[in-house]
Amino acid sequence: MSVLAKLRQAFNIIVGARNALIDKGETVEYDDDIPQIIEDMDTGGDIELIKKIIERPSNTDLVIPEGVTQLGSWVFYSFSTLQRVSLPRGLMVLGRGCFFGSSITEINLPNTITTIQAEAFGYCNSLIDVVIENGFNANSLNLSSYNMYSVETIVSWLNALADRTGQTAYTLTIGSINLAKLTSEQKAIATNKNWNLA
Repeated sequence: MSVLAKLRQAFNIIVGARNALIDKGETVEYDDDIPQIIEDMDTGGDIELIKKIIERPSNTDLVIPEGVTQLGSWVFYSFSTLQRVSLPRGLMVLGRGCFFGSSITEINLPNTITTIQAEAFGYCNSLIDVVIENGFNANSLNLSSYNMYSVETIVSWLNALADRTGQTAYTLTIGSINLAKLTSEQKAIATNKNWNLA
């Protein structure tokens, strides 16, 4: 198995292990529990590389490796130094609260995302630069924590939304302050594609 394949596998296993502990009502601290989980795995000598990605970031940037298909619940909860996140194409699920309370300012959302659970970006009050890839087709994206998005940024999201005509309507939540910035014509970009704006 290649180093990258092991890294992908390790990332998903660690996220799953952490979520299993949370589901049992146990508290998980990254600084204590995650390194031990890593040490217990057969990683083929790639422990330091995995730690760099999984542990609380020491810098502001985080690149999620290609091949990761889901981010588990609360996986980056309270990573206070994290500012920029790069998500891979192929990512499908953003778990509940996965970036809750992080101080992220920039993120890209690939159109492969199909599921966004509640509070994925809860209290991300610094999130100002969000790029949504064309054809984005996931329900319940909530970007309302930040009230100062430019009209150009919001309109770029509306243009990127997949056309859901003839299908169940999906919702994009941007918050009342951001919604008030848009003209009726701009809002119609979303509604004409069968998206609700909230």
